[in-house]
Amino acid sequence: MLRRKSVFALVFLCFFSLGMGPRPKPQPSDTTPPQVSITAPVNNSTISGSVNIQATATDNVGVTKVEFYVDNSLKSTDTAAPYAYSWDTTSATNANHALKVIAYDAKNNSKQAQINVTVNNAVLPPPPPPPAPGNGLAIVSAGASSTSGSYSAARAIDNSNATYWRGAGSFFSRPSFWWLQMDLGKVCTLTQISILWHKDYGSTKYQIQGSNDAKTWAKLQTDLSSVGGKANPTQRDISLSGTYRFVRIYIEKGQNYYPIIYGVAVSGQAAPTQDVTPPTGSINIAGGAPSTSSMDVNLALLAQDSESGLSEMKFSNDNSTWSAAEPYAINKAWVLSPGASSAKVVYVKYKDKAGNWSAAYSDTISFPNQAPKVVALSPSQGSGLPNNEVVFETTYSDANGWQDI
Repeated sequence: MLRRKSVFALVFLCFFSLGMGPRPKPQPSDTTPPQVSITAPVNNSTISGSVNIQATATDNVGVTKVEFYVDNSLKSTDTAAPYAYSWDTTSATNANHALKVIAYDAKNNSKQAQINVTVNNAVLPPPPPPPAPGNGLAIVSAGASSTSGSYSAARAIDNSNATYWRGAGSFFSRPSFWWLQMDLGKVCTLTQISILWHKDYGSTKYQIQGSNDAKTWAKLQTDLSSVGGKANPTQRDISLSGTYRFVRIYIEKGQNYYPIIYGVAVSGQAAPTQDVTPPTGSINIAGGAPSTSSMDVNLALLAQDSESGLSEMKFSNDNSTWSAAEPYAINKAWVLSPGASSAKVVYVKYKDKAGNWSAAYSDTISFPNQAPKVVALSPSQGSGLPNNEVVFETTYSDANGWQDI
């Protein structure tokens, strides 16, 4: 009997060691979808402008993401609460639209919620043609501090009757300022700027600024307002003065959530170009000969000035003391400097009609040192010496001058 029990115990142990004993019950899989709802806007409400679509979502394990759809088109995905999407309704038609959200958990269980809304934005009438340019200046390009969607700064200068620039902003958030900047491509003397504002989306306080480097701005007109116009758009003409390349409309206070400008025209005339570039040139002594035996030489001169043209020239033997300025010519008679040095240098400077003097240009020529020439005139060779007196009479010449005899 004892032996049978031992065998039974051994079989029982083997049974469990081979994994054939009772196993733990498997845990049930997550099949419960999240709960989701749209909390804003209200179902069947009428909306306009920028609208913040808000949703709440919960799950027994955890929500992984919430998708936002407008008319079954996915617009945004949010992965953390609070779940929201800002929809710019001006990009949609004035009609009924379906807003839908879908929440997902880690097992990809999902559930959706949907509401209907009516978009009703103000219809902007087509603007009239841009202001008559008169003596208008060409605007090369435009830029802005901010842009809403595709309503870029370029639309304010495209001469179209149906486009405009719109700065960023909404009911929930608006910038502290906006600006629209025009590049005239060159410095111009300004007389007027004409601006086509939206009558309801203009500015209660703005200024016109000018600059030549687009960094430092001068105030040309301040404390301006576009408010009060009955037609849309409303044209404002502002007188200007000053010489600038860049013109900027700086909006300090918006009339509404954001500004809208249909068109801009700047009047004036191109400022004359100021010549600040000096001439360039060269000088050649005695036709480029390496040396000369005469202190009197001829200078060949050549200068160029592509802007205002050549005016005068002046010369020096030491690059310190200069001759009086004289009209520019291609030749000049000149006397080399005396002295023991055999290297003779001549300098020249050229001046243009704008008053710009060039740097000094120079050329060097060799003048070999020679012994002075002395000729005895009296007494003549072999003549007698009357009264035992001797009188010397000579002639002397040397190109560098003489020091003693």
